[in-house]
Amino acid sequence: MRNELARDELSRAGEPASHIARASVPVVASAALTSAIIIGAICWLIGDVLLVFAAGVLVAIAIGSFTDWLMARGVARRGFALAIVMISIAAALSGLSWLLAPEISAQTDELVQQVPRAWQALMESLRRYEWGRALVSPHVGEPLAVVSNATGVVASALRTLGELGIVIVIGMYIALDPEPYRRGLLRLVPSQRRARTAEVVAVVGVALQRWLLSRLAAMVIVATATALGLWLISVQLALTLGLLSGLLTFVPYLGAIVSAVPAVLLALSQGWMAVLDVVLLYVAVHVVEGYMVTPLIEQQAVWLPPALSIAAQVILFTLAGVWGLALASPIAATALVAVNMLYIEDRLGETAAVPTESDST
Repeated sequence: MRNELARDELSRAGEPASHIARASVPVVASAALTSAIIIGAICWLIGDVLLVFAAGVLVAIAIGSFTDWLMARGVARRGFALAIVMISIAAALSGLSWLLAPEISAQTDELVQQVPRAWQALMESLRRYEWGRALVSPHVGEPLAVVSNATGVVASALRTLGELGIVIVIGMYIALDPEPYRRGLLRLVPSQRRARTAEVVAVVGVALQRWLLSRLAAMVIVATATALGLWLISVQLALTLGLLSGLLTFVPYLGAIVSAVPAVLLALSQGWMAVLDVVLLYVAVHVVEGYMVTPLIEQQAVWLPPALSIAAQVILFTLAGVWGLALASPIAATALVAVNMLYIEDRLGETAAVPTESDST
């Protein structure tokens, strides 16, 4: 009897604690949801700033790689090595400008004049058909909309130039002394997780270095092959179109589509066979780049599935515009490395779903 009374008293004494524990679950869940909403809202409000900083980190990785290479070969001071890198880049760009600027400038002026003409010719061709007239029929207020759009384009271009300047400055400062930023990042993590976080940061850095290398090689190859191919099939402004195609290759997959638009428009003036030749050329160049050149360079880097890369580009372009589109692939690669190392390897205790640098060490 006494044992039963004792058990009853213990059960009644434990009830408040269990009630408190059960009551705290909704509170914790609500707090977590509120925190996630607040953090998401802050990221939404300062998303452009975060993307500019991310671009600065990429620039720092790029020029920091050359700086580290010089220091490994005897340059003692990091500031002096960085100065050599920046002067070399400026000299290379100046030399290319001196060699190619007159022709590129003339071809760019002609491109600016001819693309609107080609577009107008396409509109005239569409107006010959019933469905085409419905598609391109003018709307009320169209001239005002054109003026408004032109003003918006100019403002957007000026803003982008300013942001590019900020990106370069951020990249130079981080490349000059990256350790304070690395230590500051690690201080945000509990002490028992800092060693693993440092490994993840190192792997992400290597993956982004190799991603940048693959993009640079792909840009050069695509620019050269496209310019040469357009010249062989007698499409006007081959050099400028080739350079444009190379620059837009920095954005995988979608950049290839955008770069083909002006070439196709210019080829319309030479007939549909010329359009077919241009389309086949762009498809062939980017298939070789996407399935041969880039995979060979990225053998030891993070594997980024094409569907994931395209999905990241669409999502970030919708949320953040051009900056989101340009940085979607490196952001996706960073997230992929973090998920594989911190969740699949550490939490689940399984082999990473995709290869990382830690697998080979």
